[in-house]
Amino acid sequence: MFQRLKNSFRYALRGLRYIWQTEQSFRIQALVALVLIFALLVLNFSYVEDAAIILAIILVLVLETVNTIVEKILDALKPGQDNLVGKIKDMMAAAVLVGSSGALVIGLLTVWHHFSTYK
Repeated sequence: MFQRLKNSFRYALRGLRYIWQTEQSFRIQALVALVLIFALLVLNFSYVEDAAIILAIILVLVLETVNTIVEKILDALKPGQDNLVGKIKDMMAAAVLVGSSGALVIGLLTVWHHFSTYK
């Protein structure tokens, strides 16, 4: 039982390492996430504000991971240029953009609220 759990973590970390090594967008987003987490510690937000920002960070990183998965599957199934594959990849990129934009809004609202009520 523990061996299966250990293997599950090993496989997940291997996948995370692959995404880190191959996806520049993921690396940038992860580094921004680290800066934001440091800022959360320094700025002393409420637990709810911390949770909202951390949830937004997770959303962006998960969307980027799913985007990578879909791209790899499509490239394996249909190598080369294909109009439908291109549209699907564009839609996945749009999903990441929407998630990232939402995370940015959450971050800006949180910071604005924090500093506008700070006395």
